[in-house]
Amino acid sequence: MPQGPNHIVYKKIAVDILKDRGFSSDEIFFEYNIDCKVDGHIKYIVDVAGIREASKMAIECGHAPQSKLLHLRRVFDEVLVVNPAEIIKMYERWRSKWYTDVTALKREINNLQQQLAWISKDADRRVGEMVAEVESLQNECRTLKKKLNLYNKVLSDAWKTLQKEQS
Repeated sequence: MPQGPNHIVYKKIAVDILKDRGFSSDEIFFEYNIDCKVDGHIKYIVDVAGIREASKMAIECGHAPQSKLLHLRRVFDEVLVVNPAEIIKMYERWRSKWYTDVTALKREINNLQQQLAWISKDADRRVGEMVAEVESLQNECRTLKKKLNLYNKVLSDAWKTLQKEQS
């Protein structure tokens, strides 16, 4: 079944959540099949799962029936749902906790861009290690900008969806 653009973005956010919780790439699984033994066997597909020896975490992207979430809680240590309302809640918690760090990160991005401008002008004279440093800083800036743009778009979409649901 094809996935909508929001579902794909929610999965990217789910991966970020799992990575923030310490799961490595080889411990993150998409469309993870589980078999719950409750009144017989009930099979579910978890959108994104983090599985390691110490803990298991399931993340549903979009909306999930309460019955599925209850069954998943019997198998996983933690179950999260990433949808517009939850994204707003996560953003508010994240913003209150990390606002000063984000402000510092923005300053660091500006400083990196200034360094890049200087390094770019000076790169012709200083090859070798400088070229690698320029590429690394440029990639870091692009990655940070993409992540910021992605979260801003998702938050905007989530806010619009939430406003529609409340009206």
